[in-house]
Amino acid sequence: PTSVAVGQFDHLTPPADADIIAGELRVAGKLDRFAVIRDSGHMLPLEQPEKFNALLDSILDGRPVTTIDSLNMYVAREPMRAWAISRNCRPR
Repeated sequence: PTSVAVGQFDHLTPPADADIIAGELRVAGKLDRFAVIRDSGHMLPLEQPEKFNALLDSILDGRPVTTIDSLNMYVAREPMRAWAISRNCRPR
C-alpha cells in the first residue's frame, strides 16, 4: 500500500495534483491513505515536523485512518474527502 501526503499550500505539487495521484492509486487498489497537512507547503518534514511524524508513525504502526483534528491534519482513504476538508480550513 502507498500513502500520499501533501501540504495545504504546496505550490510545486498542489493538493489537486496529489489528489489525482492518490485517485489513481485508489483505483489500482494500492492507496492506504491520503493526507493533507494544514499550514504547510512542499517541505512537509521541515515545515510541520510534528504533523509529518505523527502521520508517519500512524502509517508505520498500522493505525487506522482517522481525522487528526488536534494536529490540523486531515487523513482519509478517499482522496477527495481529505482535500475537500482541507480547502475549508483557514490558517490559524
